[in-house]
Amino acid sequence: MMQLRISIVIGFLCGLVFNVPIALAVTTQDCVALTRNLSLGMSGSDIQLLQQVLNRDQRTTLAMTGPGSRGMESQYFGPITKRAVIAFQDMYADEVLTPVGLTAGSGYVGVFTRAKLATLCLIGGEISPVTSIATPHVATPVVITPSLPIMKATTTPTSSAASASILESTITAVSGGFHSDTPVLMYPSAYTAERGATVGIFTLGLSADGNTVHIGDFTISDVPQNSNGQLSFVVPDNAPSGKHELWISSSKGVTNKSFLIITDLAVSPPEIESITPEEGFWGQVITVTGSGFLPEGNEVRISYGVIENIPSSDGKTLQFAVSPNIPGLQIGEDRPEFDIRDQYWFTVLNDNGMSKPMVFILKV
Repeated sequence: MMQLRISIVIGFLCGLVFNVPIALAVTTQDCVALTRNLSLGMSGSDIQLLQQVLNRDQRTTLAMTGPGSRGMESQYFGPITKRAVIAFQDMYADEVLTPVGLTAGSGYVGVFTRAKLATLCLIGGEISPVTSIATPHVATPVVITPSLPIMKATTTPTSSAASASILESTITAVSGGFHSDTPVLMYPSAYTAERGATVGIFTLGLSADGNTVHIGDFTISDVPQNSNGQLSFVVPDNAPSGKHELWISSSKGVTNKSFLIITDLAVSPPEIESITPEEGFWGQVITVTGSGFLPEGNEVRISYGVIENIPSSDGKTLQFAVSPNIPGLQIGEDRPEFDIRDQYWFTVLNDNGMSKPMVFILKV
């Protein structure tokens, strides 16, 4: 019965992935760092790169033949891609799961999974070539994916020595084989920080010096880069509070943008106490109960993207619909032949900070 269900799911996906054009430009040498987090329902050329790297190892192969197999990778992140990612994460649990407190793969391609994939891509050697993209800036997605789990900066960085070693070795390895016309901001060490806190930014392709960090309209000039590609700065006392775009400009160009929330100790960040319902079908509207929500300008960063400008009339509840980009599904539609229960982690953020993650179970 299980084999039948898997066959049905793969058959369903075949009709989806071939709606996305596949264009290969391969070389045997170059690798491209994944510059965004990836999850079920997303699409883009970086999904194709992810699948190609996973297909290097039989233990994480998407499929032996047909769609998803070597040479037939697509630009769509479906259940078979997620299954391969989980197998990958379980294989390298000490490097991609332990640093973020997980014991089993989730299928969500976050910071540490991206780092390990980049390292393996560069040392892949004789295995079949991967897609080479002239610049790591993929086509602009419909939504922007968040980095989970959420990290908060303190006046003294709290990353473990093992985690720091993984990050530093990955940056060093990626830098050696990285090619881009413009520099890339991979991720900050934290997405919320108080004034006086130290924040690191992991980058590729920047100048050794003369870099300017932009926090919205606020700038910090002449931020040096260390040998591992990391910039480090202390949030100034006069930096504006609230959520701001974060990027870097240098003599080599301007990076892509992330974000940073500068918090105030006197103001409590949003907190999630519960959600109703805890599971449902595609398009389900859920009610989030908690505290610290603002009348307007709340954001939900969920596994598949960002939902902006969510209001809260009482500061204690807000609502949003769970609707990842899975073609062919209708609101509330039950597809019992698939029997899929998928986790969608999300967090609520606003100008006062960011909540801890909560999970919703999507049924298909």
